[in-house]
Amino acid sequence: MNLVLRCSVLVLALAFAIGNLYLLSRRRIGERTMLLWLVGLLFVIVIAAFPGILNGAANALGVSYPPALLYLLSILFLLTVIIYQSTQISRLEQRLREVGQSVAILDALVRGQPEHPLRPADATAASERPIDLAAAVTAASMERLPVIPEGGDGDRT
Repeated sequence: MNLVLRCSVLVLALAFAIGNLYLLSRRRIGERTMLLWLVGLLFVIVIAAFPGILNGAANALGVSYPPALLYLLSILFLLTVIIYQSTQISRLEQRLREVGQSVAILDALVRGQPEHPLRPADATAASERPIDLAAAVTAASMERLPVIPEGGDGDRT
């Protein structure tokens, strides 16, 4: 690997790191996700700075073409990222389902109790004025539900 290519890879890696830090500062990416990308970035920087490491690892593993090992490691890294993101999505779907069920239960309770302070006194007022579910949720006991920070992506639990 010549010097120009090494420098280009290092500059691109630095730009990628700065981009990740910017996304983190704007709360568009979570700390765990950024850590995962920074580990991959560190790998790229080490390989760009010391290409002999890749050659030595390829020889030790019996790979005759070192870039093939690099492609294999890259694919494994991306599969790891995909699995991690899939688990995050599944966890958020479960949280969303729980919150939706809790809101439905609270809505049923509010509409089913004539003396409830959030329920209008007469039927005509009930059709004209919507029930304030936000106040009902605030008034209810919500200790068991997870709290997701505003603007967060679910990485911070």
